[in-house]
Amino acid sequence: IMGRSLSLTVVVLIIGWLSPGGRSAAPRQQFATQPSHQTAVLGSTAVLPCRVINRRGLVQWTRDGFGLGTIRLLEGFDRYSMIGSDEEGDFSLRISPVMLEDDSQYQ
Repeated sequence: IMGRSLSLTVVVLIIGWLSPGGRSAAPRQQFATQPSHQTAVLGSTAVLPCRVINRRGLVQWTRDGFGLGTIRLLEGFDRYSMIGSDEEGDFSLRISPVMLEDDSQYQ
């Protein structure tokens, strides 16, 4: 089965907060790099890029609607981790090695 490819579907979701008066209290949170649909080879490493400017609050990846966690080492998901740094706003999801069960929708 090694060498077979699968699709990783990524949906982009961004949440911003507004002050009670309806105006932004701080610069708007936005994507610098958005995740996109990818195809990966079984057994390889896949990186779903995500970089956020003016991040507010926590960042969390979900797989088919299930939250993977808010810390970089995603407990219970040994093959998944958020790589990059908070300072750079990089929260890319690394999956290694890619397995057939990873064929999912990620947000």
